[in-house]
Amino acid sequence: MASIPETRANTKVLPPAPARSGAQVLVIDDEHLVLKICGSMLKQLGARWHGVTNGREGVEWLRSGDSPCDLLLLDVMLGDTTGFDVYRKVRTVRRELPIVFISGFCSQEVLSETLEDDPLTSFLPKPFSLADMRLTLSAFSL
Repeated sequence: MASIPETRANTKVLPPAPARSGAQVLVIDDEHLVLKICGSMLKQLGARWHGVTNGREGVEWLRSGDSPCDLLLLDVMLGDTTGFDVYRKVRTVRRELPIVFISGFCSQEVLSETLEDDPLTSFLPKPFSLADMRLTLSAFSL
């Protein structure tokens, strides 16, 4: 699991940096407010984004291949399933896609124990700031 530098305590807030030109992020979260906030942050950072409220839609969107996707922000607790189930389905379709789990209820340690050592996964605890999102994108060269 990739690690993202900590930005929360005693750290200078960095100004937004543009994401790689054309970077596309899929956000899967069952809370509309979280989708809006993530979308706003991603837009401020210069990324394009697509949001869905359930795992089934997200997997179908990735399977369709209609739009490119450079990163998946995936909530751990979804209404219709869990982020872990979605992760397993996504890996059958897109093995190379970086996936960042987001959660206010789960820790990076729990994720590390649950997932196999996948260098293309990371964890971003909720709530997160624009600086946290910026570091997340830059950790995957976006």
